[in-house]
Amino acid sequence: MSMPFVEYTCTDCDFRDADHVVLGIFYYRTPTGDVDLKRALGWCDDCARLVPIEVLPSAEHLEMYRARIDECRQRLDSLSLQEAASRPLWKRLLRLKSWSYDRMILQQQLDDLKSHNADLKALALQLTTRLSGRRCLACSSESVHQVPQPSMPSEYDSADPYEVIAVEMRHPGCGGQLMARNSEFRLNMQLQKRIYDLEGRLLETAACD
Repeated sequence: MSMPFVEYTCTDCDFRDADHVVLGIFYYRTPTGDVDLKRALGWCDDCARLVPIEVLPSAEHLEMYRARIDECRQRLDSLSLQEAASRPLWKRLLRLKSWSYDRMILQQQLDDLKSHNADLKALALQLTTRLSGRRCLACSSESVHQVPQPSMPSEYDSADPYEVIAVEMRHPGCGGQLMARNSEFRLNMQLQKRIYDLEGRLLETAACD
């Protein structure tokens, strides 16, 4: 699979790494089945490099999804009323209904949000007995920091898609400024499926189909 990626460097040393470490399929293994594991680009003090780290569900995450679901429902209800008002009389008399493309897209968005919200609530419930903080998904260390993601220029609407952008983070252990840049190359790699226990420790890996 060929994929774009972002390169990271430091202004004060020869550090060089990339964000491709977050690619792949990550799951928690739970008593009721495998659940998606949300991760972010981070720095691990023990690995001394960029790694994928856990993003644990929080009350803020749940509230965000509830707000997005409410907003999507309101938009869908408003669109439904507009379409009903503009439906020809003969269709109303025969009680014939048709869905516009926009309405179908909104309904799909709502279904996806509700599904993600259900998964998030189920995972939050599974993690209520968890003892550890978020972990590095490479070595299981809890000594991790999430890397702020800069707004990278797009190759479609930027005069310089390879502009070097400062990251709002100093290079741990060095103190130099971390910098990010879209790579001029694309990455070809075999993605992996990784299964973790509910404490964020790796159980097994396998090649993705």
